[in-house]
Amino acid sequence: MKTFNSYFKRLNIEPKKPSLELVKALQKKHIATFSFNNIAVLLKKPISLDMQDVFEKIVTKNLGGYCFEHNSLMYEECGAVIIYD
Repeated sequence: MKTFNSYFKRLNIEPKKPSLELVKALQKKHIATFSFNNIAVLLKKPISLDMQDVFEKIVTKNLGGYCFEHNSLMYEECGAVIIYD
């Protein structure tokens, strides 16, 4: 699986100790960097919530994602910030 370092690098965030400010920065930059779209739904393509698939689609391929994909990615990122310390 891709490391979350590439996610943080993409957002230009250096993970530090877990804090509310860090979570706010992640949310703000995530929303500004990665688009929300439901094109896959309209095209009736399957939506995978497997973290590797979500990471590849949103972070690596920059294709944006559906709400469930973004929420899953943010959940994992917040967990990575806590473990990163």
